[in-house]
Amino acid sequence: MTATARQKEESPARLSFIAAGVSGALVLALVTYLTWHALQPGPPAAITADIVPTEGWNGNDLLYVPIDVRNVGSRPASEVVIEMLLQGSVAGDMTGERTGETTIGFLAGGESQRIYVALPEGTDVGPLIARVGSFQEP
Repeated sequence: MTATARQKEESPARLSFIAAGVSGALVLALVTYLTWHALQPGPPAAITADIVPTEGWNGNDLLYVPIDVRNVGSRPASEVVIEMLLQGSVAGDMTGERTGETTIGFLAGGESQRIYVALPEGTDVGPLIARVGSFQEP
């Protein structure tokens, strides 16, 4: 075998150069994308609390009503305090405002968590209000 034939056999083919170029471009694009999103803070944390009365259930003489808590921002939130307020009548008695609250330790950006409020059976959930009391941005 001559030196020219051996060199032609051992040199990379044109397809190898094309594959290396495409791979390099993809790696560069990925690094650029990750760097861009790491440096852009995005929208701040924004917490919502939505009552889902249609998915409530009764058990042990209590009415359990779910509340969906969402962080619609992209930054995390910690120590999220949700306050539940009930105004109106409970099982026929006229009562004043009843309050309760719970704390969610951490919600990442875009994350949601379901919490429940337990009320006496026969409670009208129409006047039930869930609101965000406070939260911190770590």
